[in-house]
Amino acid sequence: MGNLKIDKSPGLDHLHPRVLFETREVLAYPLCLIYKKCLSLGMLPSDWKLAEVTAIYKKGPKSDRGNYRPVSLTSVCCKILEQLIRDHMMAHLLGNGLISNKQYGFINGRATSLQLLHMLDKWTEYLEDGGQIDALYGDFEKKHLTKFLIPD
Repeated sequence: MGNLKIDKSPGLDHLHPRVLFETREVLAYPLCLIYKKCLSLGMLPSDWKLAEVTAIYKKGPKSDRGNYRPVSLTSVCCKILEQLIRDHMMAHLLGNGLISNKQYGFINGRATSLQLLHMLDKWTEYLEDGGQIDALYGDFEKKHLTKFLIPD
């Protein structure tokens, strides 16, 4: 719980991340027991499955509902468990070479901006050797995908 983001909103249980952070030394063991029980049973407490969905403004005219994205406010305790599982899975996948070196994004230290720099380096190398580069770019946004996938 040391890297818990204390400025985030609580879920429907109203257990604020700041409270969890400040009481982490007391709550760590009971939460560990709950997490172990959840994992052994393959189940979560029903309250952890509930969420309050709220709209967060992105960009453009505020009167256009397409300029908002839904955010689910779920239990912070459940988010901590999800992070622990994710970290364990990533350590396993990376430690056993199960993720391609070409995978960027969603991996610590391998941002998509690094992928762009890597590609620019490769393209420069190809062009210097007399090669040709053909590229196709796409920019997917929710409303464009919706119009593409679900015609009016």
